[in-house]
Amino acid sequence: MKAKEYLEKFEKELPEVGDTQATTNLINMFVGEIKDLIDVRHASSEEAVVSILRELNQKWNALSRLDKKRRFKPNGFIKFVKHRAAQVMPSILLTINKNMGEILR
Repeated sequence: MKAKEYLEKFEKELPEVGDTQATTNLINMFVGEIKDLIDVRHASSEEAVVSILRELNQKWNALSRLDKKRRFKPNGFIKFVKHRAAQVMPSILLTINKNMGEILR
């Protein structure tokens, strides 16, 4: 899904479920896309995962630029993933920390 489509889905859902739930749903869709891309691309190397994280962080940044109300911070997605990885997947946290410059490129 493109950044514009994510924003449209968020804005459509917002009146029904509220800001917090709509944001949670948006983040969950991005996280789901990580899993989907890893499966589709058969990503097993650190470089492949870094590439996927960079791609999705760039998509998040595009979303933040498209959002005229400034609800999404640049690099907010990778910051969220890094925070959550510390709690659920320490091994990916090492990958993120080691490759943060490459992800934010």
